[in-house]
Amino acid sequence: MPGPSAGRQHAPRAALTRAEALIPQIQAELWPEATHAISGQFANEVNARILRFIEDLDQDPRTEPK
Repeated sequence: MPGPSAGRQHAPRAALTRAEALIPQIQAELWPEATHAISGQFANEVNARILRFIEDLDQDPRTEPK
């Protein structure tokens, strides 16, 4: 039996645009060359992106413990 997304086209650019409109300060990006195995395919790039995300959080005063 097909799942709920059966027959739908993928629209990553539209999904990213919608997420950016709905979620303030979202950090999202498209990796067009990546598959579902992105963490293995682009290990160095993914690790660098995660570290940059953490660094951004460390510098954001909204994430300071109260």
